[in-house]
Amino acid sequence: MYNQTITLFNYSSDKDEYFKTLIENVEVQPSYQTVPNLNQTDSNTSVLIIFEYLEDETGKYIYSKGKKIYYSKPKSWDISSEKFTIQNNIDFVIIGDYTNVENVNLNEMKNSIDDVFVINQFKTFFDELKHFEIYAN
Repeated sequence: MYNQTITLFNYSSDKDEYFKTLIENVEVQPSYQTVPNLNQTDSNTSVLIIFEYLEDETGKYIYSKGKKIYYSKPKSWDISSEKFTIQNNIDFVIIGDYTNVENVNLNEMKNSIDDVFVINQFKTFFDELKHFEIYAN
């Protein structure tokens, strides 16, 4: 559990570009859909991604490559800061480390890379096991 890595792509409409965050120690739970008429299974048609966060007086954060990266709500996200956010139907994730990708284009990436998912729901859990959950297709 929590042994995978994802790359989160945050879109900034101000800059018209994506900003990448590597998130390590993630649990990825794929879901598969069968299409009865075609008698086939589409691999990874949706995914649940779970990762823990820590919290201090500044806010919620994760460690990425040994460095603290704070979470920011979408409306207060400042691209000049080293924070990440999660925006439904705008941001996307790829399973694995894709931080070296340049000229990010979601449609091109979906056509050329497996396991690209657009985020459609995000939840924060405040219980004893503080964690984020991302639902994506």
